[in-house]
Amino acid sequence: MTAGKPRAMRGTLANLTGDTPSLYENLQYNIAEYFVRIRNMACKELPAHICPPSDCTISLKMFPQFVDANTGGRRVREEIPSPCTVARNYLAMPAWRDALESFVQHPKVATIKVTRQEIHRQFSVFRRFSTPGATFDCSFPRAPSTFATVSNTYVDDAMNIEECWAGGPEGANRCLGRALALVGLSTDPMGHEGVRRFAGEIHYAAHDARASENCLTDPNATFVRDAGYDEVHILPHVNLSYFGLRPDDDAPRPAYDSRRSRRRV
Repeated sequence: MTAGKPRAMRGTLANLTGDTPSLYENLQYNIAEYFVRIRNMACKELPAHICPPSDCTISLKMFPQFVDANTGGRRVREEIPSPCTVARNYLAMPAWRDALESFVQHPKVATIKVTRQEIHRQFSVFRRFSTPGATFDCSFPRAPSTFATVSNTYVDDAMNIEECWAGGPEGANRCLGRALALVGLSTDPMGHEGVRRFAGEIHYAAHDARASENCLTDPNATFVRDAGYDEVHILPHVNLSYFGLRPDDDAPRPAYDSRRSRRRV
């Protein structure tokens, strides 16, 4: 946590590791207030010449998984959520709404929704977290989860991360500026540092796309998860007309033998 930080920050930041009872003292069930307390604790440790107290702001991610929701999506066309997943998400939705509402009501919290094209989000989840042998069919559209759509009524702003990636330095600066404007800040004090960090993320995304074919490079492909980390194989295309099917038919696909005609990507 302290690596690469100015010397004046290293001793104080060491105090931020671990947990502290002050975060929970007289705390009601309010995640927004909990986040604000984390901000106060972090900013208290920063020297004013490094970060003026009035400008000190932190950003935190909020995923549906934090309330025990399952938004992994559909890997293949015929897959439907299990009764367990349906019940799990039904019970998670009130907690999700409660958390988002706490952000709306808290005067020190601003929210911005950052989304990714749904098929690419689900493919990323598949490649990173699925078990070896699992398959992913790129050829049918995916709708955002109900947790994603519900959040639209609670956020202060929303953006698509692909737009930030595609815009180069200008796109990165524009996205950062929109986010910072919600808390009364701008990208000016950080100069090019914010864009430089964003560019690193863009470089990672580009490298990620080159390292493995995906639904963007082959929208009709079906992939199988390999045993290696982040490794997938593309299965051979099948002529669906041979089976009397069109690619957009809502019907089970013919079975694939993942041991035949696979090529490494």
